[in-house]
Amino acid sequence: AASGRNLRKAMLMLEACQVKAGADPISDSMEVSPADWEAFLGVIANNILEEQTPKRLLEIRGQIYDLLACCIPPELIMQRLTLELLRKLDDSLKGAILQQAAFFEHRLQMGSKPVFHIEAFIAKVMALYKKWSIEFLEMVEMDD
Repeated sequence: AASGRNLRKAMLMLEACQVKAGADPISDSMEVSPADWEAFLGVIANNILEEQTPKRLLEIRGQIYDLLACCIPPELIMQRLTLELLRKLDDSLKGAILQQAAFFEHRLQMGSKPVFHIEAFIAKVMALYKKWSIEFLEMVEMDD
């Protein structure tokens, strides 16, 4: 299930488990850890939701450059980042996030510099999340 029915990924995960186990045999209870770049996308998603500032966006741009430099396809970065964000966001934001992901995925296919389109998507997500946070806080304050 963790490999997403991808045989290549399953083999890499099995190899990683064997390295982790060392001389011991692999057991059923052994936890399979995600690939480093997938875990890094989780960190990026957390960074997006922790602070929505130009400074943070610049930091995240550097992190996206790191992923692209490791030959992670930009389409896969967009897809997995969107999934990570959807896991962490409120249901009322998910539709808007998916709409923006589709929009910037299309622009990613048409454009030549993937980092610009991924960064624009992240900036839009930050703006949507910040707006939602402010509205949520105002709603909570009105209830008090």
